[in-house]
Amino acid sequence: MIQLSKINISLDKEFLKRLDQYSSDEGKTRSGFIREAVTDYMIDLDTMKELEEKKKKVQEAKSYFRKLAEKNRGWDGVSEIRKWRDKQ
Repeated sequence: MIQLSKINISLDKEFLKRLDQYSSDEGKTRSGFIREAVTDYMIDLDTMKELEEKKKKVQEAKSYFRKLAEKNRGWDGVSEIRKWRDKQ
């Protein structure tokens, strides 16, 4: 069984009215609505972090392959394969 903890937060009255209206429209309690909203937000943050990490890795790979291409300028992979193939 999940053990729930209570917290206190301060909200201005207009925000609280909007919150109550949204939660009512969704058929949820105030706590349930807030819990779902915060959960969705945290999932979004995790997803954004994962995407940023993937972007960073792609940039690192691009940089690596650019350096490799620069280092091997003039090298012809097709000719090299043909040379090895023809030896057999």
